[in-house]
Amino acid sequence: MLSGIVRGTGDLPLASADVSVRGTRGAVKADTLGRYSLSGLPAGTQMLEVRRIGYAAVELPVELRSGVMLSRDVRLQRIVNLDSIRVVASRYRYREFNELRQRSMFGHFYGPEEMAAERTGDLSDVVGRLPGVAVVGSGSRARAVVNRGPNKGCVIPIILDGIPGGGFSINDVPAPAVGAMVVYQAGEIGPAEVDWTCGAIMIWSRR
Repeated sequence: MLSGIVRGTGDLPLASADVSVRGTRGAVKADTLGRYSLSGLPAGTQMLEVRRIGYAAVELPVELRSGVMLSRDVRLQRIVNLDSIRVVASRYRYREFNELRQRSMFGHFYGPEEMAAERTGDLSDVVGRLPGVAVVGSGSRARAVVNRGPNKGCVIPIILDGIPGGGFSINDVPAPAVGAMVVYQAGEIGPAEVDWTCGAIMIWSRR
């Protein structure tokens, strides 16, 4: 069992923080006194994650043992206007992406915030979750293909930082290195460089 107190500014108890252990179903909200308690957790080294809007997220390892109660307090640091600064900055860093997002009726858009929330190294893990898209192969040989309709099996072309073609693999750019991305599926209407037959994956490297 794991328990403790979440504290914020001035070391005061912080209510309503989301407390979880990565990779498990253990997740609770801290009560009005900042207290949390998680049970039914697997033994071994686990990653405790604590988040609350307006505060920087905290991730720290905890060593859990079967039948042993572990107490771990967590302190969160307040973020002042950081989210709004990030939003404004991303508009300038990925201007073309944001213009497409505003005017497009189609496409699956992943901005800097969405990409930062992805916990995977392979971009194929992100793209492969989309309906109508399948990933064949793995690692550097992975390709995203259309998995339904008359164009099933067609390889979806990748446009990396405005450069089309080049035989890019979907994993040539690791997910953490992607700043923004839009996936157009087969038949969707997008910018002129999109292949209307197979769609396209447009990637902007993190800046």
